[in-house]
Amino acid sequence: MQEYLRIAYIKYKQKTCIHDYLQLCIVKPKYTKNRSYREIYYSQRYNIAIHSKEYMLETINMLKKHYQVDKVILSSTKKYPTEVNDYFKGICL
Repeated sequence: MQEYLRIAYIKYKQKTCIHDYLQLCIVKPKYTKNRSYREIYYSQRYNIAIHSKEYMLETINMLKKHYQVDKVILSSTKKYPTEVNDYFKGICL
């Protein structure tokens, strides 16, 4: 299987502040005889309050070119199933 770019939403609570992050990971699945796992080549969190959507799209396009990745996966979690989809609503990745 090929490498892909995974985008996840993370909400981090620190004392009295709550921070919203988008985490970008370049992942390559590896399969061995007994188990499968994911190798992570790149992982970085970006604060949504600081970085604009334009900056995020530029970063995503730069990562896609640098790591030669075609596939982008918007990852959802049990706590926040629609946050990433809402953030990138109407934008073609």
